[in-house]
Amino acid sequence: MRLFPQKKYSIELEKESKVAILELKKRTLSKEKYVSDWKNQTFIGKVGKNEFEMKLSKYLYGEYCVFKGKFENKNGILEIRTSRTVKIIFVSIIIFILSGIIISIFQNKLTTIPYAVLNILVFKFIFMDLGFKLVSKFGIKKLNEIIDIKEIKQEKIK
Repeated sequence: MRLFPQKKYSIELEKESKVAILELKKRTLSKEKYVSDWKNQTFIGKVGKNEFEMKLSKYLYGEYCVFKGKFENKNGILEIRTSRTVKIIFVSIIIFILSGIIISIFQNKLTTIPYAVLNILVFKFIFMDLGFKLVSKFGIKKLNEIIDIKEIKQEKIK
């Protein structure tokens, strides 16, 4: 089991990859630009000749997942991983909880340790895993609306 969730898919497109990349460029705001209104575009990131790396342009959960893909003809690979910002927040929370466990051991308040461990488990399985699952599904749905994915198969990550 991984600490930070990620998924990998092999996809087959309805259109040629060049057409899909052009459609994706139209709906993606460049991350080099500073714009106060992100609502006009679906994604924020960079789109190259046959590859892309982007995130959703939603305020609250847009930073959660990073979508990275590469196309060749009508086939492609899509990787979804947890963003660096979410990883830093999660590790900070875990360090804070672990420091509370250490302090409670020194103060002989061992009854607080199960609550702290429960907090770690809740953050891991609800905040990280369930949140990642929901946001990645939403992102794939939006990506499918833009580039017309014919078939998508999840692959095992090594």
